[in-house]
Amino acid sequence: MGVLIAAAAAQASAPLASVSGGPNPSTVGQSVTLTATFTGTCDGTVAFTDGGNGNAALCTATVPGTNTGTCSASFPTPGVRTVTGTPSGTFNCMGIAQTYSQTVNAAVIVPTVGEWTMWGLAGLLLIGGAVMLARRTRQTAGPDDLGAA
Repeated sequence: MGVLIAAAAAQASAPLASVSGGPNPSTVGQSVTLTATFTGTCDGTVAFTDGGNGNAALCTATVPGTNTGTCSASFPTPGVRTVTGTPSGTFNCMGIAQTYSQTVNAAVIVPTVGEWTMWGLAGLLLIGGAVMLARRTRQTAGPDDLGAA
């Protein structure tokens, strides 16, 4: 019986040490890798939730007999989020939930150029080039070239 207690005590020494995410800061819709790190070997899962979005579930990281587990999630709106990682699984994966702050910036909207816009711009460049060529030709022409006596 003493061996069982010693084995359980050895397993209990691997609580959840920290949770983190990267990149931080991120942008709306960008994939963020969430990482849970235990102080020792663990075999279980860590559920990540978004405190800035009503504790919505983000993803669940599997910790396959190692000390870390990862999963990926994205955030739908900008702001500073409190992300919580809650461990579950075997006795050695239990521990107190850990949090970290994730900054989510608004996505930068890059305008796209459609096919018709490209054709219109090409036409304007051609017309502008023709006008410039015509003006240059008139400026370099001498009096004899213009029909003056």
